[in-house]
Amino acid sequence: MNFRAPLFTITALCLFISSSLSAQTNTIIPSYNLTPGQIFTWQTNDVGKDKTYRLTAITAIVLKTNPDNSYDLLILHDFNKLRTNPDTINLAPTGKAKILNNPFRFSWYPIAFPELRSTPKWQTIADGITKNFTLTTLNSADISANRIIKADIQTNRDKLYNNKSTIQWHFNPHLTIPQSINYTKTNYGAEITSKLSLIQNATLTPEQLKALNTDLEQFSHYLNEVNNLINLTDQKQTDEIKRLETKFDTLAANIQSSKFHNNILDLYKRAKGIVKDCTDLGKDSPLVGKPAPTFSFQSHQGTTYNLQDYKGKVVLLDFWFKRCGWCIVAMPTINDIVNQFKNKDVIVLGMNKGDSVKDIIRTEEIMNAQYESIQAQTLAQSYSIEGYPTFVIIDKQGIVQHVFVGFSPVLRMQLKNSIDQLLEK
Repeated sequence: MNFRAPLFTITALCLFISSSLSAQTNTIIPSYNLTPGQIFTWQTNDVGKDKTYRLTAITAIVLKTNPDNSYDLLILHDFNKLRTNPDTINLAPTGKAKILNNPFRFSWYPIAFPELRSTPKWQTIADGITKNFTLTTLNSADISANRIIKADIQTNRDKLYNNKSTIQWHFNPHLTIPQSINYTKTNYGAEITSKLSLIQNATLTPEQLKALNTDLEQFSHYLNEVNNLINLTDQKQTDEIKRLETKFDTLAANIQSSKFHNNILDLYKRAKGIVKDCTDLGKDSPLVGKPAPTFSFQSHQGTTYNLQDYKGKVVLLDFWFKRCGWCIVAMPTINDIVNQFKNKDVIVLGMNKGDSVKDIIRTEEIMNAQYESIQAQTLAQSYSIEGYPTFVIIDKQGIVQHVFVGFSPVLRMQLKNSIDQLLEK
């Protein structure tokens, strides 16, 4: 095992107080100090011994240092040899991280690198994620002693389902990245724990690092082109899809990094999935082009919603239920639509399938829903709902114009473009 130089620096401010018994207080101000090309791997010692879908390895590659002293990294998460999730992230010296080049990741947080503070307890709330940290120094009189950082993490979705994640990072005085990581995920009462130890601390060759960065830069350009698809008109979009599919084949065949070939290919396949979503998210529904089935429901707040009252307005119906994970993931997107068309002739309603009023209210509160949902289980058959979530767009004359089934990163733009077109008519 090749352990290299310490990877975050520590500045200590010591305040000495003179008295009959002298006391010393240490304030630790840590930060990561990484070098491009460094590669770290944490792994469990029982990979493949069970079929539980759990985290079994994390690999982090430092790609470059940015002008603001932050770092770009490629992170690989292995799940019991069944799947590897590659992500590129930006990591600040204090451990604050954001994901790059992955529109599929929601409520994401880094598992390998904790946020760093000098206080014994702290909390961060951002992007729908609440993290409560504690710092324990095993020998409080020695600033270089073993330390443990623990975080209890809940996304808004976790709060809804009473799930949570707990991570413990163990640091020793000789190697100041985590020497071990204990990751516990609680899902619907089932607890899955992964205990990972650092097994690799090495450095890529300059040639390997250059090839990897070149591949990731090319992928970033390709993803930008893919993301621009949604802004094109139908015919231009069709032509661009054909071009991007051809370009995918060319780029996939010319990946330079042999060491990370499959990981780069996974990124391209993920982007290709967005291209597919541009054509497949819309569903051929027997309702399209026909009058929308009428309804009149009263919400839990006592408001009556009657479709006939919305002639002259564009109506978006979101069919969902609490146990549908993708329905919950889609809610922030629908919030964006509500806010974007707040002062326009647009009505957005949630059409809930089978949940109690209590569950609907709790979901609205936790997800900060900007639109009201009503119990509308009896309406699902009338609207030919076959999957969830389903989004139905009705024009000003009460005719169903679009039906979108499922969630993808292109959903927001699909809905926005559809509503914009109907408002112009």
